[in-house]
Amino acid sequence: GTTLLQRLLTSSPDTVVCGEGGAAGLVELGVGLARKEQLLARAETHRIDLVRALGGEQFWYPHLSSEPDGLTRLAAEALTRYVRFHETEATRSGRLRWGAKLPTVPVETLTTLRRLVPGAKILYVIRDLFAAARSAKARRFWRTQAELEHMATTWRDAVIASESLRADPRVLIVDYEHLEQRGTSLLHELEQFTGCARLDPAVLFAKVNTFAGESEGRHPAQYLAPGELDEAELALLERTLRFALIGPTTPDRQELNPRSRAF
Repeated sequence: GTTLLQRLLTSSPDTVVCGEGGAAGLVELGVGLARKEQLLARAETHRIDLVRALGGEQFWYPHLSSEPDGLTRLAAEALTRYVRFHETEATRSGRLRWGAKLPTVPVETLTTLRRLVPGAKILYVIRDLFAAARSAKARRFWRTQAELEHMATTWRDAVIASESLRADPRVLIVDYEHLEQRGTSLLHELEQFTGCARLDPAVLFAKVNTFAGESEGRHPAQYLAPGELDEAELALLERTLRFALIGPTTPDRQELNPRSRAF
């Protein structure tokens, strides 16, 4: 879903959306800055510990740090420079705006990035679990029941957490199934939300989902059909969804994702 959105937004003559390397760098720098900010709460303790350590006092100081304000400023500057670099490169390519795509980013990380990069907008894609599992099986993103269970629980937790994003006007939750319907209304909604003009609907009809390596599922037509789930795999997914419905922490989970077979 994120790859489809990447290609769709890049079809706009004023936008370029980078791949997972660009987004991973943004996440890394954002998370790093957030961690440095946590040092500020103990800045005085760090200062005292440094004086004690430099004075030769023997004590346990595994978290000894340089001046927290300076470290935080360095991290903030690194994030700013990273964003500015991509802005400059987009301009050099004749594009007015840029983005980056990355699947399975935790909601709490997205919330942090929204705070640290307040001008950014987030498109959060949700796909039906059973369809996602079939596609991932064909791509060999999971090969064992344990890996499928990890994927299912990650999906479940992400859907539940994504409810906290819906009230944010700078976040748009996108149903993957609506993309598959190739409707013009969703394209209009994406253009209005992102500011990306003249998205090319032909992108929605291009099936491009394979890697270059034979072991990774290459297909001459660039399209790898979803895999079929056996009874044990279907039962595992059903159990994951049923747990989400009756679990103790969120009483109204049935309303979270009405498109899937259980939500």
